[in-house]
Amino acid sequence: MKKKMLTVISLSLHSAVCMSQIYIEPFIGYQADMNRGNFRQLNTGLQSSFKFSKTYELVFQVQKSWPKPSNGTDSSFSLNPNLPLYALAQKSIRPSSFIITFGNRIRLTNETSPNALNLLLNIGFCNQSIEVKYNYNKSDYTILNPDQTQDISGVYLGGGIEYIRLLKKGRVFIQMTASTPPGAGKIKYPSTFNIMAPVAVNVGYSFMVSKKKNGK
Repeated sequence: MKKKMLTVISLSLHSAVCMSQIYIEPFIGYQADMNRGNFRQLNTGLQSSFKFSKTYELVFQVQKSWPKPSNGTDSSFSLNPNLPLYALAQKSIRPSSFIITFGNRIRLTNETSPNALNLLLNIGFCNQSIEVKYNYNKSDYTILNPDQTQDISGVYLGGGIEYIRLLKKGRVFIQMTASTPPGAGKIKYPSTFNIMAPVAVNVGYSFMVSKKKNGK
């Protein structure tokens, strides 16, 4: 099955290279988790866009999302009668992720205008790493049922809206997207947080690297 999928992907990319205008699109952005409001990430990524017509592009994307730590506290407990029964434990959660997607960029507005509004539909693979660290007196105190570091992978779906402005050389774009958590993933231990379902805003630039003979 995997060999068949790789063959289909290879043939699709070969067809795209032969038939389309090709753009390279670096981007940066910011995203927040819909499942837990205080999870935030910074996005960096790179897209390859294969433009088949004035209204449709196939987009291959690789994105790395870097954590903005979420800080909080838990309670730690001691059995030492000479110490307070409980004390606060500082907790830091660092959510990061990596995705690879194939997507569709479908133009919704006038084909001749330098301004375009696009519909984005994506499917891909996502890995989420949610690192948990505690800082407290571990020799005298313990935490009951502490949060555990998680590493979760699976297929996910995403989509959104994008604005593109055509320039003399290249294009600039801004996109707002939302995606599901990894479909096959799940939290391995009881936890105070859920798998991330990000809403993102990304900004990038398109560099044309190949142009079909009759294309514009």
